[in-house]
Amino acid sequence: MTEPWHASGLNSMMKKVNWLKPAASKANIAEEQEKEKVIEEFHELLKLLENELKGIDFLVGESFGYLGIAVLIWYPSVQEVVGLQYFSEEKFPMICKWIRKLHEIEVAKKCLPSRLKHLPFTRSLYEALKRAQR
Repeated sequence: MTEPWHASGLNSMMKKVNWLKPAASKANIAEEQEKEKVIEEFHELLKLLENELKGIDFLVGESFGYLGIAVLIWYPSVQEVVGLQYFSEEKFPMICKWIRKLHEIEVAKKCLPSRLKHLPFTRSLYEALKRAQR
């Protein structure tokens, strides 16, 4: 990468975020025998994000953006449904700090969907993705 995510603008950010999504999806639906390898590949991509978060609070400007919204809404429920932990404090301290910071934003808290409603929705998407893979 030639410039940091937070300095590259929203369009460039969206492109960079888009390469995280397939890796996360692949980790979610991987068969047991390949899951460890796929998760390690996803963690390699997360290391790039981890490095970009050093010394900053947000990736784009002075507020949260698309990736922050996706992390707050999707990753907790996907982790619970799939049974994977994407981020750990010891492996990704900057990502975990960033997530904690996002949870402090009042407007973000107000926009989060109800866990009771979001989990069944996430579970149905996960099951559909697994069926489509077969």
